[in-house]
Amino acid sequence: MDASVPIKDEHRMTKAQCILELEAAGLVWERSWNGLPWQHFLVFRKPV
Repeated sequence: MDASVPIKDEHRMTKAQCILELEAAGLVWERSWNGLPWQHFLVFRKPV
């Protein structure tokens, strides 16, 4: 991970970690957007 990013290590997650945890909670991953400098933007939905 990039040490110059001002986010504490305990607050960092990969996209894969986010997707795994939110799918385990019952949500469905739809898409990502990579337009933010340090953050992930992930879109989830409730299953139908």
